[in-house]
Order: sequence, then C-alpha cells, then structure tokens
Amino acid sequence: MHKHGSYERYRKPDGVEKIAIEVFRCVLCGQYLSVLPDDMLPYRPIGVEEVEQHFDAEYADGKGLSSLTEIEKGCLTRAVKSFAQHTQSLCTKLGQMIKSIRPGTRELWRELRRFGRLKEILRMLAEKFKTSLLRDYLCLKPTKALNL
Repeated sequence: MHKHGSYERYRKPDGVEKIAIEVFRCVLCGQYLSVLPDDMLPYRPIGVEEVEQHFDAEYADGKGLSSLTEIEKGCLTRAVKSFAQHTQSLCTKLGQMIKSIRPGTRELWRELRRFGRLKEILRMLAEKFKTSLLRDYLCLKPTKALNL
C-alpha cells in the first residue's frame, strides 16, 4: 500500500467540522482504500456513537433519541431505513452466528450487540464478511489482482 493522497469530508451532520481522510492505493490490485477513523461510518456524516445510541433506543422502545437537530434526525432516519433494507443480506452472511430464525431489524440489532459496541461490529462485518451495517459498499468488495 502506498499513500495516494487525502480528501476532506464532514465529521458531523451540521457541516461545520471537516476532517482529512487519508487514501492509500494497493500496487498489486490497484484498489484505493480510504482510512476512516473508528468513530465514522462510510458515506455518512453521522457518527458511530450517535448511530449506536439511536439504534439502541429505537430497537428497545421504538422511540429513538430525543433532543436531536432536524439534520441529525434525517441522518438517523436514513440509517434506520438502510439497516432495514440490509437486514436480510446481513442475516444471510452471518448465518448461524445469529440465533434467531429470520430476525427482523429489532432482533438483528440485538443479536449484533452481543458482539460488542458498534465499532467492533463494523470491524467484524468489514473484516470477516466484506460488508457494513447499512449496506454492501463497493469499497469492501475485493478486486482482481493486476497482472504484473
């Protein structure tokens, strides 16, 4: 891997704070890799901790978090929708690691929380299953090696 450069992205939904994300390129396969801090989600301006807290509240009593800005509510609503759409794919990939048979989003979230905090869950999904919590991202898909 060689450092290729960096780009800026928003750290929070309000668009006030930006952070530099380093980009690396694999010389063998040609794939680019952005290295996100542990507290950020791919393609989402909302943080890991906020998503974890919201999902815990949403799937415990169905009310979610209060005292959020409209922008944060929108980001979290989209995250819940993406997770619901990705539930079946996650269940298929996780297989027998999930105790429930055909779990819904609430049950799947509870099952995932057995593996720890959202940071650990995201790392496990990326490393072992090449996916993420909210969708299958192209950046996690393996590419064919270059003929060198």
